[in-house]
Amino acid sequence: MNFFESLKELSEEEFSKIKKSVLHSKLQKSTSVSGEAERLFTIAFERNAEFDLNSENIKAIEQLKIEDIIQAVDSYLLPSRQRRLILRMSGKNHPEGESEGEPIYSIAEFKKLYKCPGNCLP
Repeated sequence: MNFFESLKELSEEEFSKIKKSVLHSKLQKSTSVSGEAERLFTIAFERNAEFDLNSENIKAIEQLKIEDIIQAVDSYLLPSRQRRLILRMSGKNHPEGESEGEPIYSIAEFKKLYKCPGNCLP
């Protein structure tokens, strides 16, 4: 079963649990002064001082339905519909700017090139 099929079979109860988890993470307070300063700096200078952005995100998540997620996946992420999906991830202390690397065309090839050490397996 692929991701899209499992998403379509997700029960309302399971979806509700996932939503609650996301909402809970949005409601978490910063645990350090530097974390809070970083959050406020981001809001002030990168989000055009939208200090109510988090509450707007929370409202949007609360209104989200499983059908919305299925429609988004169907419209943008299915291999038959996507042209190219680029995922860029970086850590907190990663410098801004261009990323280095090559596109991943095959998961199997990626696994061959970058073997997982024994301690990272589930």
